Amino acid sequence: AAEPDFLCWQLLLDGRVTDFVVRENQQLCAKFLEYLKHFPRAKEDGSITKQNLFSAVQKGLRNKRHNRANLLRLQQTFPPGGQETSVSYRGLLVDDMFMPSPLVFCLRIQHLEEQVEWSTKLCTAIRAAASESRLSYGEYIGIDLLADPEFLCIDHTDIARGFGVDKADMRLETSQDVEKFLRNLQDGCVCPVIRGMDEEDEERAAEPQ
Repeated sequence: AAEPDFLCWQLLLDGRVTDFVVRENQQLCAKFLEYLKHFPRAKEDGSITKQNLFSAVQKGLRNKRHNRANLLRLQQTFPPGGQETSVSYRGLLVDDMFMPSPLVFCLRIQHLEEQVEWSTKLCTAIRAAASESRLSYGEYIGIDLLADPEFLCIDHTDIARGFGVDKADMRLETSQDVEKFLRNLQDGCVCPVIRGMDEEDEERAAEPQ
């Protein structure tokens, strides 16, 4: 789709997303199609009910579960018919530059909006935790925001990359310039568009009982 691609590069030039986010956005439909091939309620012929497609969006795409307004907007792009109406997910997810489906357009625009919001919240919390211009690992693990389900995708490999050390070498006193830490942290697969198979269990465990 032309407009999401334009917005990708505009946000990249403005420093609001990384090149990784741009690649994820451009590959979103292909990755979600692959996810749907293994989704239990999708059929081998490429069909799925609207209700099950909505469920797949919630389970498979990052941040959708926590943003009901975006979910409702996405639902409005589905073809007409009741919840049990069967649709072709392969047809709906064709990312054609000249004639994008409403679902594709909405998914890609929302992904960029969500990534900008995610990154802004993360950077704000990390800068607030840093002592002057440096961040220690001890300060990092004390950031309350990181226990939020939205940020469980950040793993020890990402954190070690932020500090510029191997995972085995991280200590509470390990520190890094906070701006360099943020650049390093986001210079990789820190927030993939498709959620990992085990993330739903981790999110449930993190939620208050």
